[in-house]
Amino acid sequence: MTSPQKHSKNKVEGEPLATTAHGWLRNVDPTEGTAQLERIGTKPVPLRFSPALIPEIGSMEFRFVTVSGQGWISEDDEFALIEVEKFVDPDAGKRTIEEILNDPNPKIFDPDKVVRASEPFDVDEFLRIIREGRDV
Repeated sequence: MTSPQKHSKNKVEGEPLATTAHGWLRNVDPTEGTAQLERIGTKPVPLRFSPALIPEIGSMEFRFVTVSGQGWISEDDEFALIEVEKFVDPDAGKRTIEEILNDPNPKIFDPDKVVRASEPFDVDEFLRIIREGRDV
């Protein structure tokens, strides 16, 4: 990918950060390889796609996606630009109800194979330990 400093649109400076973001694709421009990622509570994030991804982005407008790549943060602590190296449609791979019902090898719930706690434990204490671990 080219350096973002070479583009007149969305000039950014500084070192990029490895970035993953989620939102809705809007204003997709396959000819320029650009789009915006709309997220709740923030300004839309300008996106620039790697040339290999440009053929795929035209059909993704208005879809909720996860993008990964290199991102630059503005002085306002918001994304100034994300150069997208990979994106995922969360709906990809989901099966329709017909596919599930007609699956020749369905996954069957077997209560005998459920992993159970070996002895009683205090759920509140367990959750407290988890919360404390987050603060470390």
